[in-house]
Formats: sequence, structure tokens, C-alpha cells
Amino acid sequence: MPSKATEPKFSIEQVARILGGLHPTTVLRLLHKRKLGYYQFGSRKMVGQSHLDHYVQVAEREAKAKSIH
Repeated sequence: MPSKATEPKFSIEQVARILGGLHPTTVLRLLHKRKLGYYQFGSRKMVGQSHLDHYVQVAEREAKAKSIH
């Protein structure tokens, strides 16, 4: 696993595309609600690969739990 310093990092627009074509505003909402982690460099927010992996893992778990009920 790469260190946080060397892991791939993505812009808000890139994350929107990676997550299936979400609108960038939706990604920003996820950041503000603390559902998706990020790094901040000055005023710029970047999402690390580890943040994306964690978000997808939690989303899949939640979807699976909803489908069981």
C-alpha cells in the first residue's frame, strides 16, 4: 500500500467521473458531510485513493444491508 504522500490523488472533477459520472457539486457535498475524506492543499481539495476505496467499501456495505431488509 502506498504511503499517503505517494498515493494517487484526484481532483473533485476526476472523482465525479470515477464515481460514475456524479456532478462535482455532489462530490463536494460528500466531502462537507464527511462521507468522503480528502486532503486540503491551500484552498484545493484532493481525494486520495485510500479515501475513494474507503467510501466505496462503506457504500457497498450499506447497499448490501439495505437489500437484506
